[in-house]
Amino acid sequence: MSKQDEQVNGQTARRPGRAVKFSLGAVTVLVLLGILALMLLFRPPAFMRDGGSAAASSATSEDISQSRYQTYCPERMGLADASAYGDKEFQTSVGNLSSSARYGAFGSVYRATVDPLKSGAFDTIHLTNGEAAGKDSIKTAEGQADKSAQIIESGLLYAKSGSGTIGATASWATEGDLQGLAAAPCQAPALQHTFLLSKTTSGVTQELILTNPSSKATRLTLSARGTDKAGPVSLATGDTVSVPAHGEKSVDLSAAAPGQEALLVEVSSEQTAVAAVVRTVTMDGLNPRGSDFVMPLGTRLKSGIIPAVAQGDGLQLALAPSQDTDISLDWINAEGSTPAKEVHLPAGKVSVIDLGQVPQGANALSVQSKHALWAQAKLSLKGEEDKVDYAFAQPYRAHGAHSAIALPAQTRALLTVVNPTDTDDSATLTAYDAAGKQLKQEPVSLHAHSSMSIKAEDLDSQAAFLSLEGTDHLLWSARLSQSDLDEAKVPGIAVLEPSALEPQKVQVKGSFQQNLIR
Repeated sequence: MSKQDEQVNGQTARRPGRAVKFSLGAVTVLVLLGILALMLLFRPPAFMRDGGSAAASSATSEDISQSRYQTYCPERMGLADASAYGDKEFQTSVGNLSSSARYGAFGSVYRATVDPLKSGAFDTIHLTNGEAAGKDSIKTAEGQADKSAQIIESGLLYAKSGSGTIGATASWATEGDLQGLAAAPCQAPALQHTFLLSKTTSGVTQELILTNPSSKATRLTLSARGTDKAGPVSLATGDTVSVPAHGEKSVDLSAAAPGQEALLVEVSSEQTAVAAVVRTVTMDGLNPRGSDFVMPLGTRLKSGIIPAVAQGDGLQLALAPSQDTDISLDWINAEGSTPAKEVHLPAGKVSVIDLGQVPQGANALSVQSKHALWAQAKLSLKGEEDKVDYAFAQPYRAHGAHSAIALPAQTRALLTVVNPTDTDDSATLTAYDAAGKQLKQEPVSLHAHSSMSIKAEDLDSQAAFLSLEGTDHLLWSARLSQSDLDEAKVPGIAVLEPSALEPQKVQVKGSFQQNLIR
């Protein structure tokens, strides 16, 4: 191109000057400033914002399942005061007390171990499948409960119905002050526990055992209600207890609240979950009159079933309603139900109902209340020479579609299955041996409001673990006996409630609101 002006269509074309460039730049700046001012002063409509109006109110939820579990199994039955003083014939003694414990892991449990709460009491026990257990087997282990409470640690590959860890301990004696049979299922630690106990009168010891399996110390608060008047009972031993990490503490509730015909006790931990159980021992002078573990209650119920009662048992029922209420009690047998008693209960205190002996054919008791209440039954079994043993059992609803019971070694079990609904129902009962091998599956069918009893040995003589699957309506439990006691003509009774094999889930909810970001 020459230095001369170019000729286009016969006219001279010149490049834009500086004045034109400046004018265009000024206009652009003014437009941008105007747009910015509009954005600051006016909110754009929802359809122009990210996410729109739907995002402003959207919500999501997620089910979070527990994959690691800790379970507590109590030490064998014991005496609150085993000090040796005075003449030998007047000293307390556990006699020839023996114990056993069994543990089982079902479903997706990939690892489960048992360790003593007291360091060095025994070596770590690993739950394993037996060599010839087969594909439908469970992981198992067994031991004793002589020296320490036990802590089961387990992990799940994934949460599903039919997965979980169970266990139970039992102890028995034909001599000494603990004659008879006592048993307890293993339990998960919790921040709160509620107990409904029998008498705190002379000769009865109610020893609350508090166990802290965590690495953090905690303080617990106790409160109680009794039978003599409405309102709280002042505890003579104080209402707070400190439990060290990986430690135990005991509280003598008979001394804390003496003279009650029944006692409701609530335990609340401030820092960490604890396990709790009550050891109840009864003496009449120098004569033993039975012992058993009292387990924490589930929840207040308007309706519940107490399985595992039997003809000839003495049955007393302790009840603590949240408000004045009317209750109806019915015996359940294979044919249906028959009325037992109707009672009005006042609020604010514990009431005790004596139902006398369980009638022929009955193997469960139904409790129906207008308002929610706590309840606990005491089953008494008499033997020769005025000997007696007892067991505690609480009313409950079903434990989900899949539950299981571990039978401690050297015990026998009578299973009671109850259908409390208005329609017929069925499930499958499965027996496993001590090595975890599946032995037998038995279908169970019941008419509405009826019950049935099955000996575990009738399923298979080697049955050590039992599970019930297929419905979330049927209830069941195991009533234990022991051959050494039978041979010595010492009465022995204990009741094991099943443990649910259902995943523990928590639903976490959240919402997304884009309009919070401006």
